[in-house]
Amino acid sequence: MSAIAHPPALATLLVVSALALAPLQGCFIVVEEDDNSTAPVDVNHSPTILSDLTWWTCEFSPSVGEYFFEFQAVVDDLDGWSDVSDVNIYFFETGSPEVLDSYSMHYEGEGVWGGLVWEDESFLFCGDATDAIIEAWDFFDANDFLEINF
Repeated sequence: MSAIAHPPALATLLVVSALALAPLQGCFIVVEEDDNSTAPVDVNHSPTILSDLTWWTCEFSPSVGEYFFEFQAVVDDLDGWSDVSDVNIYFFETGSPEVLDSYSMHYEGEGVWGGLVWEDESFLFCGDATDAIIEAWDFFDANDFLEINF
């Protein structure tokens, strides 16, 4: 009978061994680091005032009976339109470094900034020789400017 007793003991030994070694089963994942990789570098792009789409003018409004100055700047930024924080226009008497008046332009959408001011609310007069500088700033203090001479 001892010959019959060994096979069940051997089966029990195999089952116990399998249960004992079960937690040791698994696989290993090796992640190799790429020595040539570099972390992405954050780059801020300066805004660009598009000169062919940027202007200022003085016109007469017959309905109000007054002159007004209207101005527009189209500003592109490779970081996106929302990166541009401020666009300002400065008016000078032609040939003079002294600022006659300045205005913050309002964002109108899709990179367009603009504004309007009535002549009687400014130090500007239609018909005077006036130059303008438009300056655009982004949130990282990069800027661009455009001078418009008349």
